[in-house]
Amino acid sequence: MTEATAKSKSSREVRASDLYETRKGSPERGKVWDEIAARLNSLSHPKFIVNKRSLRDRLNLFRAKFKNKNREEEKASGISPEVREIDTLLEELSEKEEEAKNKPSIRDKKQNAQQERAKAEEMRLKAMETMGQNKKLVEESDEVNLRKKKRKSTGDAIGFLEKKAEQEMALRRKEIEMKKQEGMRGSQQTTMQQEMLRMIQQQQEDQQKQQQRKETQQLQFLQSMLNQQQQQSQVLLSLIERLTPKENH
Repeated sequence: MTEATAKSKSSREVRASDLYETRKGSPERGKVWDEIAARLNSLSHPKFIVNKRSLRDRLNLFRAKFKNKNREEEKASGISPEVREIDTLLEELSEKEEEAKNKPSIRDKKQNAQQERAKAEEMRLKAMETMGQNKKLVEESDEVNLRKKKRKSTGDAIGFLEKKAEQEMALRRKEIEMKKQEGMRGSQQTTMQQEMLRMIQQQQEDQQKQQQRKETQQLQFLQSMLNQQQQQSQVLLSLIERLTPKENH
């Protein structure tokens, strides 16, 4: 692994992290350094063996050399040196570090948020305390007025209860009457249904009897016709016998 490759890879890991979102020297920044070192050590190519301290020192050394090199090249030639990837990365990291000095860290933001919440809670408690005092004054005033109106209120309450009891009794009587009427209507409906069923049954019986009478009459008529035919046949035979001459022996 070349030094340029190591510089580029480690610088890219730092740039991709939240390192400069934390306060310098804080536990949060130390944790980010540990995470960066762990990611670098997990690589198979290029191979790193670093910890947060050695990584931090190497990065600071890279940046210091980068700044000195740029100054020397500018003095020697009077023009800006050729820009390489590592130069761009180190320049970005330097800018991020400068910006981090002028803005609050994540921890500072959390502390500010906690302070704001604490202030809001304090204001809420004071407001509740004030409301409680006002409520107490109102309750005391109401208690005085209540004592003055107690006798009158007692009489009004008794009258109200009596009126309510009368209304409930009237409502109860009305419910009983309605149920009674519903029962009568139900009984009448049952009677009508039974009568209708009886009429249907009677009609069916009458139809059956009428059918039986009709069949009986038909049988009687057929029997009568048969008897008449038999009689006619006998009369005819008898007449034939009379008209037929007997042979002499």
